[in-house]
Amino acid sequence: MLPGALSPWAAQDLGVSARNLGLVFTSIGVLSVRVQGGLLGRLTTRVGAEALTRTGTLLLVIALVLIPFLPTVRVALVPLAFYGVGSALFSPSISNLVTRTTGPNERGAVLGVFQGMSSLGRVVGRVAASAKAALARLRLPFRMAATVSLGGVFLVQAPSKLPFVAAITPTVSPDVTADAVSVAAGVGAAAE
Repeated sequence: MLPGALSPWAAQDLGVSARNLGLVFTSIGVLSVRVQGGLLGRLTTRVGAEALTRTGTLLLVIALVLIPFLPTVRVALVPLAFYGVGSALFSPSISNLVTRTTGPNERGAVLGVFQGMSSLGRVVGRVAASAKAALARLRLPFRMAATVSLGGVFLVQAPSKLPFVAAITPTVSPDVTADAVSVAAGVGAAAE
């Protein structure tokens, strides 16, 4: 969602050049790589994948809420850093969580559903963000993504306690837990 929404907003509202926007995306990428390559393993051991998934999603929400209201790209670098760290925490942690909540016989099927829902979420999210930006205002996609991502926090917290999860959770096999598939489908599609 971020590349499709940030580029037109930064160009129109802040007057950011394509070159400078490229530098911003490079900075976000470098930060994400440093978090995943240097900190993630230790953090996962210390606090667990569930906490990192929630924290990553909350950082994404904070960034998405703040970014469109900032007056300059320099000021926006702080919430963009939150986005980079949040994304770096979320993606591998949710995969870890999905893997741990399934049995060995179901893992492949559940990870397949997870990857499919994540891909679908990326495609639908970007198309919806572009359409909303074109038809409404450039700030609207950020609000929409923040709202959907916040919903993902609740799915990670207690998916089996949500009454609608059973109705929307596909059954891959009788042994697959509803928690694993709902977390994979809901949060995977929501965050990116």
